[in-house]
Amino acid sequence: LGVFSEEYGEELKAGIFTYVDPKDIPDKAVIVLGGSYVSNDIKKRAIEFNRSSEEYRIVIKDYDSYNSYEDYNAGVTQLNNDIISGSMPDILITSGLPMQNYISKGLLADIGKLIEEDEELSQVEFVQNVFDAYSVNDKLYYLIPSFQVSTMVGKVSMLGDRTSWTMEDMMQLESTLPEGTVMFGEMTRDNFIRTMMEYCAGDFVDVETGKCDFDSQNFIAMMEYAKTLPEEFGEDYYGEDYWANYQSQYRENRTIVCNAYIGRISEFNRTLNGMFGEDISYVGFPTESGMGSYVQADRSYAISARSGNIEGAWEFMRYYLTDEYQSSDNLRWTLPIRKDYFMKNAEEAMQKPYWTDEDGNKQEYDDTYYINGEEIPLSPMTREQLDKLLNFIFSIDKCYYNDEDIMTIINEEMPSFFTGQKSAQDVAKVIQSRAQIYVNEK
Repeated sequence: LGVFSEEYGEELKAGIFTYVDPKDIPDKAVIVLGGSYVSNDIKKRAIEFNRSSEEYRIVIKDYDSYNSYEDYNAGVTQLNNDIISGSMPDILITSGLPMQNYISKGLLADIGKLIEEDEELSQVEFVQNVFDAYSVNDKLYYLIPSFQVSTMVGKVSMLGDRTSWTMEDMMQLESTLPEGTVMFGEMTRDNFIRTMMEYCAGDFVDVETGKCDFDSQNFIAMMEYAKTLPEEFGEDYYGEDYWANYQSQYRENRTIVCNAYIGRISEFNRTLNGMFGEDISYVGFPTESGMGSYVQADRSYAISARSGNIEGAWEFMRYYLTDEYQSSDNLRWTLPIRKDYFMKNAEEAMQKPYWTDEDGNKQEYDDTYYINGEEIPLSPMTREQLDKLLNFIFSIDKCYYNDEDIMTIINEEMPSFFTGQKSAQDVAKVIQSRAQIYVNEK
């Protein structure tokens, strides 16, 4: 007799376990699913799959268990050792893994091809620009159930109606701002550099060719602008009126641009009609490439090209692109990759929020936003506002790219420029050299 719960937070269950002779259990092909972090959601899905499948059985290998205070990368090291020894998992949870390394070595299966060969999913329309952004050499190696969008926004009345701008554009606008007005709220030198790499790392590292471009004029211009920002904010910055000033800074044109995260589109209404209170431009981060915004997979998976059970791995993974999952509450705060469910999510932004009473009836209410202690009712998005947002989302051709080792190189070299020991050009050359050597080795 055992007492257990299948998922954290669920009620306890009691079960009677009966011994079964191993010879009476039908053989199943084992599919290993590995990653640095295995969520309860995917563990539960593995249990359901194992109960229903007569051919395959999922076995989970949690590489996070290898990590320690002495070595936070031990899990990835162990995974790489498994790959070298021929024991690569059939399915990878991609978070925290050196995916570009695996792609360049031909270790991953083409998810796009698996979708094309799937009788049901080949007929489904997806948010294609997200797949395109994550593709390498026209092949998609990531299975992406849902995504978010990150950009920078500001009032059309201040920025004009545009979806991109350069550092020159931004600095020209900043030179016209009245005293007391800032371009970015609470932006220090280090914050700007990290934000710059969050939005523009792909401009300086070509993931398909491995070519780095840190000695470009674009990167140098960003360095020089960062130097004009404060090193840090003193305690006197956070006074009694801090929160009231924070809430009203964009409406009162004291701050021009803010970071914007778009998960559930109806929630973005609080930024649009709450923080700004008028039409906004999705300008993104200023950069020469013309795309300072990006899409980011909420979570993503990959299938090993070396797997002897690619069909079984796909049978397990395709679930995340089906109606059952795409319509589930798991995607409540993120954007579904299927176009039909994405549009359903979007259309909700033009409706008032509601709750369902005990009789199953919808009870609408007004969403609100607080400014200077005053509660302001928010109208739902208009059709014009929603269409503008959707056209912007469908135009994004860049995905999130992050490499903490390159970020470490930048953080180590940048202080010599900030303190005046070296010129921006000299520091950029050093960063370029170190980064290119690192990428070549990787």
